[in-house]
Amino acid sequence: MFPWLIPVKKHYENNNYDFIEEVSIEKVSAKNFKEILTPACQFFAYSSYLLQTEVYVSIPTPSKEAESLVLEQLVPHYKKITKESIGDKSSRYNLIGLKPETLTLLRDYETSNKLYSILPDMVKSNNLNQLDQNYFKNADIRDYSIDISQLKPLNVNGTESLYQFLKQTFFAREGVIRLQHVGWKLNSDLIKSPSLRSFSTFASKINITVNLSNRDILGVDIFS
Repeated sequence: MFPWLIPVKKHYENNNYDFIEEVSIEKVSAKNFKEILTPACQFFAYSSYLLQTEVYVSIPTPSKEAESLVLEQLVPHYKKITKESIGDKSSRYNLIGLKPETLTLLRDYETSNKLYSILPDMVKSNNLNQLDQNYFKNADIRDYSIDISQLKPLNVNGTESLYQFLKQTFFAREGVIRLQHVGWKLNSDLIKSPSLRSFSTFASKINITVNLSNRDILGVDIFS
């Protein structure tokens, strides 16, 4: 294995959920389309655009500030939105189905070099892994922590804006965001990944979940 990988046992504590509360779900009317794609919006929408499929996006909203970010940056670009609440407080927004205008805008961003530059690194295949029972039948699933000191920090436009969004949403609620990087394989070039190098500018820890049978990387966990 590689010297920058440290085997770990997967165990995440979440002290924010000491008991289960009743969750109410309501549909949210799609807002008027905005002709701007923030780095956070691009980050969550890009796989849907590139894979030409509807990728489900779920964003925790532990505060009014977090809810405002989601309503301003993401909701105007999706056709189907639901809001989860606990009592009278917003808990989470679920979004699926990019608007046609948003798909066109993403294409314009891509052709005019306005796209958040780490995104192509995150999707290396046109197909999502079918992670069904047959896939895991002969899989050898392991978890590793990447030695962040071995990642050369990469500062690119958009990363600070994305971090501020994640800080108010995922990091405030869960302390981690779990990503599926499509088409990733565990190899020696992983340590050079532009997206991982960019995440290393704000992450305290980066873990990966790997199927050693075929070197598929099934998940990337970015910790605050």
